[in-house]
Amino acid sequence: MGICKIEGCGRPSKARGLCHPHYTRQRRHGHPLGGGTSKGATLNYIQDVVLPFTGQECLPWPFSRSGVGYPLITYHGLRQGAHRLVCEMVHGPAPTPGHEAAHSCGKGHEGCINPNHLIWKTSAENKADKIAHGTTLRGSKNHKALLTEEQVREIRALRGVVKGKDLAQRFSVSPVTITNIQKRTTWAWL
Repeated sequence: MGICKIEGCGRPSKARGLCHPHYTRQRRHGHPLGGGTSKGATLNYIQDVVLPFTGQECLPWPFSRSGVGYPLITYHGLRQGAHRLVCEMVHGPAPTPGHEAAHSCGKGHEGCINPNHLIWKTSAENKADKIAHGTTLRGSKNHKALLTEEQVREIRALRGVVKGKDLAQRFSVSPVTITNIQKRTTWAWL
């Protein structure tokens, strides 16, 4: 094991070249030096940096993030998405409680907080954007997927030619999975 790659740290590295404390901060806050933010710093950052920002490139959130990378803020005692707060500050309140702050850049999961990339959209519109951006975790992009897209196409092509239980054995999945694929209950988009 080497030494933590953070300058001046000196502790032994545990994972990805970082010591345990820096690695934990990287996971929790999206940056190895994140965390320990002073009270009001996040709101000041939004007012002083985010709202006046006019660039078209993504503006990364330097503070805490959700487990999937979205920017987080505690505002009026509630933990919420910082992108939603910025969208509200720029575009006014959400048209309905079901509207979401959507990212036109498709990089909300990377902590983008650029006000020029945020707009209110319905859940269905936001999901359609995720598909268009290629950021939805469907098919073999999903870490729980047992099959590849090619295998699913093969299973469908063999419908009526090879028995479902034989296909299930061949692809190491259950017969119900084969039936759902062939009926397009699962992998319907493919």
